[in-house]
Formats: sequence, C-alpha cells, structure tokens
Amino acid sequence: PGHRSESRRTNARQSRRRFARRRRQFFLGSTPAGFARGPAKISHRPMTKVLAYVDDFSDDLFLFQSACRLAKVRFQTVSIEGGSEAIQYLDRAGQYADRDLFPEPDIVLVDLKMPGVDGFMVLQHLRSDPARVHCPVGLFTSSSWPEDIQQARESGATCYFLKPPDMARLIEFVS
Repeated sequence: PGHRSESRRTNARQSRRRFARRRRQFFLGSTPAGFARGPAKISHRPMTKVLAYVDDFSDDLFLFQSACRLAKVRFQTVSIEGGSEAIQYLDRAGQYADRDLFPEPDIVLVDLKMPGVDGFMVLQHLRSDPARVHCPVGLFTSSSWPEDIQQARESGATCYFLKPPDMARLIEFVS
C-alpha cells in the first residue's frame, strides 16, 4: 500500500506541474504592481480572499461553484451572471450596495464571450477605476484566438485562461 500511495502522490504532482505549465503559456506579459510574474495565484487563507466569477451561462457558473466546493477551496467565490450585472456589482449599484453581503473582489475571473457587456468591457471598466487598476483580472474563456489574446494583453488583463474541457480539470484549475 505504501508504494502505491507514493506512486499516486507522484502522479498527482506531475499532473499539477503539467497543468501549471499549460496555464503559464497563457499568462500575459504585464503584471500589476505587487504581483509576481507567473500564473495567477489565488490565496488559500481561510475566507479572506474573494474571487468574483463572471459568466453569462448559468451552467458554467454552477460548474465553477461545484468545482470550488469539490476542491475545498479556501477563498470565497462570488458568481455574477453577465457583464452588465458585474458592472453593477463592482459599482455597488442597487442591490449590491451592502459590502457585507456582496464583498469587494480581490481577483476577478471573467468569461470573454458574453452578449451585451462582454469580458473586454468588464475588464475596461475595472481598469478605468483608479482604485481597481491593480486588481488581478483573468479572462476565463473557450476562445484561443490570437486576436482575443492580443486584445486581452492590450486591455490590461492579468492572465488569459482557457476553460478546461471537463470537471476533473476544472477542479484542478480552481485548486
């Protein structure tokens, strides 16, 4: 049993390294002040960091939340449905005025392709606010088009991630 257990740990470490290498290939050139160059890191301190995930597709929001639960992440996740809702949330407009109920995100993951207000518009909104200019913003998308990656770089995205094709890889991504 000891040998088999060690073999599983080794395989898991190798898998994490391969995944980290794949993530690094999409890390964009510029990094906000105070952040190390490399794949975006999410703090694993108990419930101190808040990650906001913006997507227009409720199934993707559900899968992301489920992956976070299964991975037993130690950061708080906030799911926001759609770009216009994200801007309201970030601006503390309407129902989002109470920061005890709707905390300020420490990092934002945004789906790129959304109807109406897309991921680039949410990114532009964040980068136009002096208080949030250094907030890490990752574009989390299924688009691997070079034009999208270039526009993300030019718009000030911290990183660019391709959505994993299955739940196991999504769990690996969030952990």
